[in-house]
Amino acid sequence: MAQSSMRTVLAAVLLSTFALAACSGGHDSPTSTGSSGSSSSGSSSSGAASSSSSGGTSSSSSSSGGSSSGGSSSSGSSSGSSSGGSAASGLIPLVTGDFKLELLDPVAAIVSGTNPIVVDSGLPNQRPNTGGSVNVSLSTSFATGTINSSTGAISNIHIALVAYIKGGKIFTVDSTVGHSHTPVQASSVSNACGFRADDKKLSDLANPANSWVEVSQPGPDSTCYTSDDTSTLLVKLSTSANSGGVIIANFKGAVPLSGDTGAIIGFLDGEKNTDGTIAINHRDPSFANPTLLKTVAASTTGDDNVSVASAGISLVYFAMQLNGDTAARLYRYDVAEGAFSPALYSYTSSGKFGDNGSPADASNFYFADGVLVQKIPRSATTAGNTTLLTTLVAGQQVQNLYLTNTRVVGQLLDSVGNVSIFTVPKSATNAGQTELVSQSMQTNFLQAVDPSGLIYINEIVPGPGGATSIALVAHDDAAGSTTVNEQWTGKVDGTSLADARISTDMAPIAVLREPIDTSAQFQTHTLSAINSATGAVINTLGPITNTEFALGFGSGRYVSVRAASRHGSNPSPDNDVYVADIQTANSLEAVSTVDGNDTYIGN
Repeated sequence: MAQSSMRTVLAAVLLSTFALAACSGGHDSPTSTGSSGSSSSGSSSSGAASSSSSGGTSSSSSSSGGSSSGGSSSSGSSSGSSSGGSAASGLIPLVTGDFKLELLDPVAAIVSGTNPIVVDSGLPNQRPNTGGSVNVSLSTSFATGTINSSTGAISNIHIALVAYIKGGKIFTVDSTVGHSHTPVQASSVSNACGFRADDKKLSDLANPANSWVEVSQPGPDSTCYTSDDTSTLLVKLSTSANSGGVIIANFKGAVPLSGDTGAIIGFLDGEKNTDGTIAINHRDPSFANPTLLKTVAASTTGDDNVSVASAGISLVYFAMQLNGDTAARLYRYDVAEGAFSPALYSYTSSGKFGDNGSPADASNFYFADGVLVQKIPRSATTAGNTTLLTTLVAGQQVQNLYLTNTRVVGQLLDSVGNVSIFTVPKSATNAGQTELVSQSMQTNFLQAVDPSGLIYINEIVPGPGGATSIALVAHDDAAGSTTVNEQWTGKVDGTSLADARISTDMAPIAVLREPIDTSAQFQTHTLSAINSATGAVINTLGPITNTEFALGFGSGRYVSVRAASRHGSNPSPDNDVYVADIQTANSLEAVSTVDGNDTYIGN
C-alpha cells in the first residue's frame, strides 16, 4: 500500500536539503473540535535502539540478502491474492500497539492469525526521544513497479520491501505477495539508533533491495541523538549480515541518481568541511570513490547554503551559494550527462525552494524566489531563460507549489501566520494571482490538488461553540466552489506515473471526507471516498466509533486509515489501523485495535 508521499520513493529526491532537520513524516489534519488532530508519524514504529535483540527461530531467509533472521516469524509466505482489479501486489505493513510487525493482504478477508500475518515481534516501543534535533524512524518502506525504460512510465507501483530496526540491528522483510516474509538482517551493524531523514530515501525503484538507508549511530558517549553523533552510516539493504556499511563523517545528506530503469547509478552527497563549507561529491553506486564537484559557502545563519529539489529521475535542481559567491544560484544536474549546468538563475532572496514544493511538468520546472514565482524550461542550459509568473505580496513565503493541467497552485504563509492559497496560469508573465482562500493564523489546509483543476481545502472557521472545519472544493480558476460541513481526512493516489523522468507527483484518484459534529470530542467518524477529478461520491466506506480523528492514505483502490480512538474505560486515545476498498461500499474494517499505537509503515 503506497502512502500519500509515495512520490519520495519514485524520484531521485523530492524537496530534500543537505540538512538533517527534516520534514515530519506524519499526515495530520485539523479536527472540528479545535484539537490538533496530529499524531506521530505513520511511518514510525520507533523505539529505543537499546531494546533487546531478537533471538527467536525462523525459517530460511529470503533472497534480499544475508542469512541472519529477525526472529519470531510466523509465516514464510502469504496467501495473498492479486485479484480484484487494481489490487496491490504488495502487502500493507503495519506495527501493532503490542510491537509486532504484520503484513496485511487488503484483498483477502481480515482473519485473526491469518490475515494480517505476524512476521516479527518485540519491536522497539515508540519513537525515541531525539530532542527535536533529527527526524528519525525505526521502520520504513520501499516501492517498486513495472517500468518502461523507453517512456519512463511506471505502473503497478507498490511497497515491496520493509526495513526496520530491532535491538540495534537492521532487518528487511519482503512484502510482495507470494514471496517469503522471513526477516533478514542487513549488515552487521548492532548499534543503530534510527533511520535518518526518512522522507529523503535513497530508493532503487528497479530493485528495492538495492536501496540504501541513512543510519544514525551513537558517538563516543554511546548515547543516541546527542551532539557527538557526527557520523552517518550508509547501508545497502541487500548487504549480508557479516558485512558493514559506508561511514561518512559530517554527512549532510545524499541524492540518489537514477537511470531510465529506476535503478541507482550513483549518488550526489554533501559533506561538511572543517571550515564550514560543504563539499558536493559524486559517488558510485557503492557509495565509494567520491569526486568533488562543487564547494558550497559556509553559512553565517546556521542553515546550510544548499537546497535540493527534483524534477523527476533525470534532472535534479540545486539552489547553492558556492564558496566565494555572494548569492545563491540555480543549477541543474543532468543525470545522463553526469554534470552540473552553469548557473541558470541568481536568487534575489534567501527564501530558496529547498523547504518548498518545486514541481515540474514535461516542459518546465517551477520554483519560488522569495515573493517571486518563476518557471524555467527543463531544456535550459544557460542563464536568462526564466519567466516570472507572478509577484506575491511582500512578506509572504511560498510553502508549497503544485500543478494542475493549466495552472500553478501555491500555498502561502506570511510573517504573522496567515495562510492563503492562490493560483496563476502556467502561461502567465508577471500576472496577478487568483486567490482561492485567505484566512488568518494557518486556518487553511490544502489536502489535494487534482490535475483536472479541482483543489481540496480544509477551512477552519471560528465560532461561538468552537472551531468548525468546512470541506471546500475550489476550482483552480476560482470559477466556482462548493463547501460542506465536513472535512477532508486524506487521499488515495494512483499506482502509475506517465513518466517518472518528468514528474514524481502521484495524481490523486480519490479524497476522503467525513461529516463534522462539534458536540463531542470523541464521536463516530463516517468516511466517504470522493472522486478527486469530479467531486462525486464514490462510496461511503463506513464508520469508526468513539474516535477523535481519522486520517487515511493509500494507492490504487485501497486505503489505510489511522484513527485515534478511545477503548472502554481507558481515557487516553491510541492509534488504531483500519483498511477499506474505495470501490466497495461499507468496506472499512479494523485491522488492529490493541492498546497502544498501531501504525502502518509508509512514507
